[in-house]
Amino acid sequence: PSNIQRMKRSDFKDMELEPGLVVSFQEPGGEIPGVVVEFDEKNVSVDFNHPLAGKTLTFEVKVVSVD
Repeated sequence: PSNIQRMKRSDFKDMELEPGLVVSFQEPGGEIPGVVVEFDEKNVSVDFNHPLAGKTLTFEVKVVSVD
């Protein structure tokens, strides 16, 4: 997963940050959620990847009919 953005800590004024905290950002196309990965007094790293990005998925399907 490569959609981790480093942002200024000042963009998160008055927020009590902790790793795993979900934060939302309003964009012209709608709301975008991100997860705080790490932070210090100057920067915050936010993961904007889909929660299933990089995971192995297994699906179980049942074929109901074939035409």
